[in-house]
Parts: sequence; structure tokens; C-alpha cells
Amino acid sequence: MPGISEWELCLIAIIARYHRKALPKKSHLEYASLSGTEQMTVSALAAILRVADALDRSHDARVELEGVDLRDKSVTLRLSSRKDLSLELLSMKRKRDLFQNHFCVSVKAEVSGY
Repeated sequence: MPGISEWELCLIAIIARYHRKALPKKSHLEYASLSGTEQMTVSALAAILRVADALDRSHDARVELEGVDLRDKSVTLRLSSRKDLSLELLSMKRKRDLFQNHFCVSVKAEVSGY
């Protein structure tokens, strides 16, 4: 990929590994080989990717992010859609664990428009 170093490509692959089921663990060889700062970066980006992936569960870009509210260790994603978001919201509840653990916040969504 032009403009991306081999090391950056490796980090992208490690982040992508955690976008679905597995969470980063020190017992994973690739993750364990990273420095502490790199592990924090991978965990943070994987956490964000997991939530984003959950919010596109139907794979048809039905979710629009209207805003984000951060208050007292709580993140509220303000979403809108013209379609039903039941599947996306259920998926987010299942995949928000890394985000909540890494950033030490709770995550919820408020939906308008449907």
C-alpha cells in the first residue's frame, strides 16, 4: 500500500484481528511483541473499530452519527437513521466491551429518526 510502511501495515493487521471476536491478550504472539505504547494504540483503535463495525452490522450504511456526548465516564453516541437499527444496537452492546474497558467509560446510543 503506497504511503504505508511495512510496520504500519503490520499494526493495521493486528488491529483488524481484534475487530470481531477475540480481544487483545498478552498471550497473542503478535500483540505481545509490541511495545506498551503500541499495545495501547492497537487496543484503542481496535476498540473504536469494534464499535464502528457493530454500527454497520447490516452493511448498508444505515447509521448516521449525529454527535457524541461525553459526560462523567459515559459516552453517548447520538445516532439517526431512516431504517430500523435493532440489529446494530444489539451488535454494539455485544462489541462495546473493549471500548468500555480500554477507555474506562460506559457506552450507549440514542437513536432518532426511525
